[in-house]
Amino acid sequence: MCREIVIEVSKSLNNKDKVMLSMSSRDMNDLKKGFRFDEIIDLNIIRNLSYFDNFENVRLTSTYDVVLPQYTKSVHYTFSPPYSLNFVSDIARKKIIQSWIPPIITHLVYDCENTSLMSGDIPLSVSHLTFGDNFNDDIAGRVPSSVTYLKFGKRFNHPIQNSISSSVTHLIFGDYFNQPIEDSIPPYVIYLRFGAHFNQPIKDCIPRSVTHLIFGWKFDQSIDNCVPNTVTHLVFGDSFDQPIENDLPNSVTHLVINNRNIKVSQDELLSIILRRYCLPSSIVDLCIVNYINAVRYHFT
Repeated sequence: MCREIVIEVSKSLNNKDKVMLSMSSRDMNDLKKGFRFDEIIDLNIIRNLSYFDNFENVRLTSTYDVVLPQYTKSVHYTFSPPYSLNFVSDIARKKIIQSWIPPIITHLVYDCENTSLMSGDIPLSVSHLTFGDNFNDDIAGRVPSSVTYLKFGKRFNHPIQNSISSSVTHLIFGDYFNQPIEDSIPPYVIYLRFGAHFNQPIKDCIPRSVTHLIFGWKFDQSIDNCVPNTVTHLVFGDSFDQPIENDLPNSVTHLVINNRNIKVSQDELLSIILRRYCLPSSIVDLCIVNYINAVRYHFT
């Protein structure tokens, strides 16, 4: 079989299946060094493999004496310092942080309960930043402009006005976040998700770049002229009980309504939803979650 065809076929396989394919014959085994392994894997597991350089996404358990595969695209690391740095001098702190989070990390989980986040702690190599569940520090000036994916943990509930870099395109808040968001959401965000406790006004707060907008359990604010006509996927939580007639833009194609207070049979559910919410004709996928189950409708 042609080498180029086999390598092209391998792109649709997961790492395990690629290895199994390479074991099917001696010729296939020789092709193994032409495969690219794109699933996340611990660096320690692959360190001594002959095709080590072909792994694209690796996870570190330590940042000491790291050698990366030649074709590495992303480096995942969870930073959880063994002791607090809050009482260390600025110069010493900077050196320690740089040794713990070297500028090779692209995907960082910052899971620190005993160390405050300071400007410069996150290297410019980081594009995906996730904060641990106990993180609840001020972030103003502390998230670098390299970050495009930003996810907060469960307990984060700090003001964010003018705090998040305009580079962020995917923004996810944890369950406890319930702060005003005026002048807070970056202008190029396309995916925006709020957690369970968020219940703040959103008038003039959602940028016209957003395509996926997800509200949590407690959100129950007016959406009159609030949802931009770029949004295609929209989710409302259990507490949402606002009129939405003529308030959903025709851009919305996928809608999820969580309302466990609607206690009717599945046969009655759709007619009640259509009467109550006056949904736009653009919707092709409607999911209704009530006290019984989740029901999905597809329209053509």
